[in-house]
Amino acid sequence: MKWVLLILSATYLQAATNLVAPVPVPGSPYLPRIYRYVDTLLEDPKQTANLHHHQNFLRLLYTLTELSTKPKYRDAADAALRTWLKNAPSANDKITRPWTLWNRCFEIGREPSAQAALAIAKNQITNHLGFYLRTCSAAYAHTTNDIFLQAIESLIKPFENSKTAPTLSFAIDCDGAAHVLPEPLATRLRTLTERADNNLSGKMSPETAIMYVSRYENSGKVACRNAMHAAANENLSFSPAENTSPLTLGQAITLQLASWRSTARQTHLDKARSLADLALKRFFEGSPELVPGLDTLALSLVELHLHILYITAVRYPPNTIDR
Repeated sequence: MKWVLLILSATYLQAATNLVAPVPVPGSPYLPRIYRYVDTLLEDPKQTANLHHHQNFLRLLYTLTELSTKPKYRDAADAALRTWLKNAPSANDKITRPWTLWNRCFEIGREPSAQAALAIAKNQITNHLGFYLRTCSAAYAHTTNDIFLQAIESLIKPFENSKTAPTLSFAIDCDGAAHVLPEPLATRLRTLTERADNNLSGKMSPETAIMYVSRYENSGKVACRNAMHAAANENLSFSPAENTSPLTLGQAITLQLASWRSTARQTHLDKARSLADLALKRFFEGSPELVPGLDTLALSLVELHLHILYITAVRYPPNTIDR
């Protein structure tokens, strides 16, 4: 019996050893290229940016500091935000993206951020009223100034009084704003969100599909997930033309990764990698430039890198602001 116990002990020891045996880590060429791209841009004093056009570049910088523990990326982004707060969009500047960096702005400078938010709330040059809604809700969360609640009231009343469902883009901002606003306003925003969710579209571009990625990952709704999967499956046959923009490539990669996360289908990850390999050749081999849309593509490559290496300690920013 003693010998049997010794043999069994040795067997269990071997099994335990096998459990911790090293597992080969798959290769990822994406992050080293992104570091080189970003470092070159930061060292070039001639590079300037319209931060609304290159907002994902700042989000990328914050992510790189988390990955590398090097503060230079965060410091560069903070410096850019301080400059932006001194020159926030005026009433005549077109706003093309929701501003998702308000929390960091208020951490850097509470008063300048409040003034910038007030200026943007008065801006009316956009096709996306939800962008103002997001700004006013973030500003209220940090200031509790009722002027921002009044601005939100004026923004949502036309939608509440209309029989037409709000756009999916507006619904995304309604949902985001509802989390930081008081009742009953928060419930009114969620009602508008529901109306948009119940109005699913048919065939979708990657840009539209990305909105379903956002809605599914923030709500878990099956209908949004199914719409996202349908778009990703159709996108499997996507063959980028020579003039395909970096923005479209970035959205296509993010769409495939979102579907891979929810289905575990290898074909989605493989498609994301093939698009990313093409992106490296087309956009990251020459002299780097701050081309509009390239920040979205760069962020998608970091997202892909983290997925390939199964890194979960650092979260990538949701790559869904282009709508």
